[in-house]
Amino acid sequence: MKLADHPTSRLTAFPGLHSARRLQNRVYFGYGNWNEYCAVTLASYDPLTNVLAVEHSVASDSVDMIREIDGTIYVPHIDPSHHEDYHDYSYRGPDGRWLQSAAMELLHVFDFAKSGSLLVCAGNRGLHYSENEGRTWNLLTSAADRQYWCFDYNGTIYSQAGRSINGKFQLFPNLPFYLNHTTPFRDTVANADLVLGLDNKSPGGSGFSNHLLLFDGTAIRQFKSQVRSFTTQGAEVFVLIKDAIQKTSNPAASPAVFSTLDITGIPSTASCLELLDGKFYIGTTKGEIWVANADGTATTVVPPTVENQIPDSYGRGLAFSGDSLLVGAPNALAATFLAGKAELWSRRDKVWQSQREWEPPAPDFSGWFGRDVALHGDLMAVVEAGQDKSNMDRGANAKVHVHQLIDGTWTPQAVFEVAFAQSVAIQGDMMVVGTSNQAANQAAGLPGVIPYSITRDAGHLAVLTPLPQMKASFSSAYGYKSLVRVALMGDLLVVSYSGDPGRGSTGAMEVYRRDGAGFATKFIRNVSVSSLQRYGFGLAAHSGVIAVGAPFEDTEATNSGAVFLYENWVNGEVVRPFVQKQVLRAPVPQAHGEFGAAVAMHDGLLLVGSPGREVNGARQRGAVYKYRRQASGTWVFAGEIVPPSASDTEFGIEVACNDRWLAAGSLGCAAGATGLTSRVRVIPRSGYEEWLDARLITTGRQPTDDADADGLPTLLEYTSNLPPDQPARSDAAMAATEPAGLPALGEADAGGMRPLTFVRPVNDSRILMTVESSSDLVKWTEDPAKLEVVASGTTHELVRIHVSGEPAERWWRVRAAYDAE
Repeated sequence: MKLADHPTSRLTAFPGLHSARRLQNRVYFGYGNWNEYCAVTLASYDPLTNVLAVEHSVASDSVDMIREIDGTIYVPHIDPSHHEDYHDYSYRGPDGRWLQSAAMELLHVFDFAKSGSLLVCAGNRGLHYSENEGRTWNLLTSAADRQYWCFDYNGTIYSQAGRSINGKFQLFPNLPFYLNHTTPFRDTVANADLVLGLDNKSPGGSGFSNHLLLFDGTAIRQFKSQVRSFTTQGAEVFVLIKDAIQKTSNPAASPAVFSTLDITGIPSTASCLELLDGKFYIGTTKGEIWVANADGTATTVVPPTVENQIPDSYGRGLAFSGDSLLVGAPNALAATFLAGKAELWSRRDKVWQSQREWEPPAPDFSGWFGRDVALHGDLMAVVEAGQDKSNMDRGANAKVHVHQLIDGTWTPQAVFEVAFAQSVAIQGDMMVVGTSNQAANQAAGLPGVIPYSITRDAGHLAVLTPLPQMKASFSSAYGYKSLVRVALMGDLLVVSYSGDPGRGSTGAMEVYRRDGAGFATKFIRNVSVSSLQRYGFGLAAHSGVIAVGAPFEDTEATNSGAVFLYENWVNGEVVRPFVQKQVLRAPVPQAHGEFGAAVAMHDGLLLVGSPGREVNGARQRGAVYKYRRQASGTWVFAGEIVPPSASDTEFGIEVACNDRWLAAGSLGCAAGATGLTSRVRVIPRSGYEEWLDARLITTGRQPTDDADADGLPTLLEYTSNLPPDQPARSDAAMAATEPAGLPALGEADAGGMRPLTFVRPVNDSRILMTVESSSDLVKWTEDPAKLEVVASGTTHELVRIHVSGEPAERWWRVRAAYDAE
């Protein structure tokens, strides 16, 4: 009987489901066809709970050779470079988190195997191996042809290029070019260890397999034709042949004898087979999942619950305007799985309040509504980056949705279909959209930017008029579909192109000056082409400075990343083109940290996301760093932003800031997390908040809290320049390079006046400090005497006030108040 439709069943690419694997008491189904470029997901069926779950969204064209090795599930990405993130493979570790890796930077990854301490990967550049669970990879052997498969046989790794024994590669001519879906098998009749596989099936391709193959350590032989899929259980082998299932208990026999099971009703479109707990699970080219009892009895199964377990990526898109924040969640479950949503928040009554949510008007599977967002005054734009009418070319019908605030209500104003739109920016009377390669075959044509002029009619309604696309000035060697980022800065447009790893990971940045209605003139042009990997993946521009992120730059460590800073002035004079002034690298360089994957700037503040950073042994937890621009123009490290409580994966995948606030989002948050601040770190640009972040204080952050339980409120430790994570010192306030210490009352002078000295922050407008006195410790009055500055530091200063020493029984206190607004 038909169990359910796979969530991708309405997609038209062929085949639909072509892989079924029994892993961890579930059946995993792989989808896709690398000959068409459609959205791809990984789904699993759990018979115990009767749940069909969408577990992972893969930025690839196909999911095929699903493997489980030492408790970790590995999913190769076949042709990932069409979908901007360029990850090689996905994996789910024992902690249950789905993560993605681009450690090898391959255009195609096909299969995994393990022997001893070596984890081996087969891909388009040969075989790679890792001795640390995939954290780093090394080349085992290069090959002219793609290595479509690899498997372990008695401690030796085999592929079509040869075999590896203890990490040493040897040619081995007795293996065919195709041997896919390999499975170890113990033939108890022949008393032999074998490997079974299929031939003539390119992973993710559109054809069915022809033969079931057997490898005995010496050679391969075919022993069953017209096989579409197979599985094993115990000493039996089961094969799917059109609409029938056959089995044998001795595949090594010549010839092997098969019997047909008494199972009817198998659809002619059946493409993959698995057996779990006495039931066969069959996937079809139409994305259907069928189930049959292995003993041939009638099957009765309650229709399963179909649910989305993929984090919604809340915070993948971020944009500020004043005290409002627009948040995109491109993987959110709308009316269609992974269609996405956007939500607007505003700061009111000292609390962030949700104003409205938007779902795509015509939800599309994996449409990525909210992949990028822009907010400026009364206009907002939301990019629906994955929209695809044919469901065979993800992003081919991408859209940009523009809304305007009219009489207090956000009203749809325009929808632009922009093929492969990836990013958007709005400033003044201009909107710009960054587009990747618009050619259908992606290898021809060029990416670029489409400007839109914004005019206002008599009723102040915004009218957006598209102007001619400005194509990149370089060749398509920058990739099938390079990642494009845009930023507006006064009359300048900055655009960056981050090339895919299959084309050398090069990148470029171009700067245009506005000419009339648009940006038709490259009055200032700067193209930076280099081997810096993923140069241009992050982009920000503000106050004459451009920041370009290159998250796979590996000067300090493999793919640790860097940020390149450019300015268009030297000694106060404007220069052309922009000149590189500084290169920032992670404060603690870490392999695959991807420092620079996201950047944001505003008025001397720079935020840098490092979503790949490993934290306490947990891979890809992520981090966000802050930098401040000194008077000399040099940017210096100024602390780290603490992740929000629900952050689970790749914190720092997006960052944003303006003159009042800063924000950072994660690729995934804990299931069930709601609200804004549990999923997105949003804090004011206040010295107090930044002081807490620099010291990684995650609890006790409220001004009245006592983070280190030493009897002093956290706010008082900030104003006194004392550490919030150590017991307070009893030192009186004193002058130093940075004044520090608790308030101190000195001896009275001849006139009866006593000096009261204390420390306060420099230029923190949210902190108000006053001196008050009381004769009964109940009623306090502010002392009107004048404060004088005794010593100044960078962050704090020492100040003094002279208070009356009479009467003798009188108390003084220094009161600190904090206004988050």
